[in-house]
Amino acid sequence: MTETYRVQDIAGGKLTPEMQATMNFATDKGEVALDMDYEALSKTLHLAIKLQRVPAPEAGKNMDIRAFPVAWWTLGRTPDSAEVVMSFEIEGDGHIGFRIPKEQARRLHTVLGDTLAKMG
Repeated sequence: MTETYRVQDIAGGKLTPEMQATMNFATDKGEVALDMDYEALSKTLHLAIKLQRVPAPEAGKNMDIRAFPVAWWTLGRTPDSAEVVMSFEIEGDGHIGFRIPKEQARRLHTVLGDTLAKMG
């Protein structure tokens, strides 16, 4: 039987050098800790993003979406040069990365330039 807890706050978390994650939640029934391997952590992140899904914004329109503030970013490529890798450091020690096929990266380059030109 599944027991339901109402999360009231995120109490913390850590990732060990062995890539084992612990996430702590303050709930209506006390603190709960979840231990998981890196694969389960990645699936949890994917589910959290999926649950926040909003309709895709229209091109050229102002965007009112949940977004992470970025402290720094890095670009690279996959070993086979098939994809561009974009890595974003989220303020508060978070990190998220994306692999983007070359053709989409070329379009991103064009659209980013156009958007920045419109911003002044």
